[in-house]
Amino acid sequence: MSNRVVVAINRLSSRQFYLFLCALALVVYGVRGFGFPESVQGDDLDLYFHAVNRVAATTGFVQFDTFGFFDPYNGYLIVLLRVFTKIAMLGNDTNFTTHAFLLMTPLFAVTMAGIGAVVARVTSRFIALLALTFLVFLPFSNLVILAQINTVAWPLALAMIVIAATRTYPQTLFGKVGLAIVFSLTTLSSGTMLIAIALLGLGIIEGLKRINRYEIALFLIGGISFFIQWMSYTSRTNPKLPIAGELYKAMFHFSPQYLRTKVNQPLFAEDHIVLWIIPAMLFIIWVVFAIETAKVDRHLVISAIKLLGAGFMLLALLIRGNGWFNTHYLFIPVSMFWISLALVYHGSRHHVSSRFALAIASVLFAVSYSGTYYLL
Repeated sequence: MSNRVVVAINRLSSRQFYLFLCALALVVYGVRGFGFPESVQGDDLDLYFHAVNRVAATTGFVQFDTFGFFDPYNGYLIVLLRVFTKIAMLGNDTNFTTHAFLLMTPLFAVTMAGIGAVVARVTSRFIALLALTFLVFLPFSNLVILAQINTVAWPLALAMIVIAATRTYPQTLFGKVGLAIVFSLTTLSSGTMLIAIALLGLGIIEGLKRINRYEIALFLIGGISFFIQWMSYTSRTNPKLPIAGELYKAMFHFSPQYLRTKVNQPLFAEDHIVLWIIPAMLFIIWVVFAIETAKVDRHLVISAIKLLGAGFMLLALLIRGNGWFNTHYLFIPVSMFWISLALVYHGSRHHVSSRFALAIASVLFAVSYSGTYYLL
């Protein structure tokens, strides 16, 4: 990045920088999602018909839930998904997917920009741009993330996890209240928030010598919300496939597109080399960055380790909970990896060797990029 651009970006106020990130993300997502299919697909069909055909209860607490926002789906609460489904149904029914795209694209852009702002607070604006670039160009089909309501909790849960891992909280009363509300609603919409709550707990333990009352309050709010979620939870009866084999399938995310098409096929020796060498190189680069950054900012490395470890744990929990691997389970864990890589790069960014390693990591990211994604 040229010095003039860096100077211009650094001159922006915090609000202006956030709006800049929003605009950047919105343009990328808008271009990537252009030409989405108009048919309602996947879980959105169930969400739509539930909203259309639901018969309101007349007894018990649920009689006050007129729109069925607290009706479980697949064994857990999905409050935000129900709310956004109702919003997307406003107007002409034939434009449901268009409405979904017009809702989800700004939501993803605003939330990813928020993550960039959090990263900027703990590192620099250049690192924030680096992290945002990784996030908006992740190799996931926009048919999956931008034109369906069922992904509404994905970016929000990711943002809550990053906030908890970095212990970067709003400084204004309005921001604190807003974050608490979003944290609660996201927990009532996705079991993934268990990771964010656990990270909050680790943060509280880490900061015992200097107690952060807001962090404790957020932990309690998340805990109460998760308890409500848990009371509605019903475990799935799917057969449990060996988790090692399912994690092996997840490695194909880092592979070129030609290799992804072989995910359920026997591989040649050279295919195995490509499959294993890319994640191995990325991990080595991550470790090198972390070692250098630990010399100047140990807390930043701790945050990155939290993201890396929690991402792997989340993927394992999602696989175990469902019984087998689905590719959409990778969105949040993979995002956590690239954010953690950006964090550990911050402390070593002035070394020529680190810049070269970042260039290699960027090439490996590009190798895994395509407009589509492998499906199981």
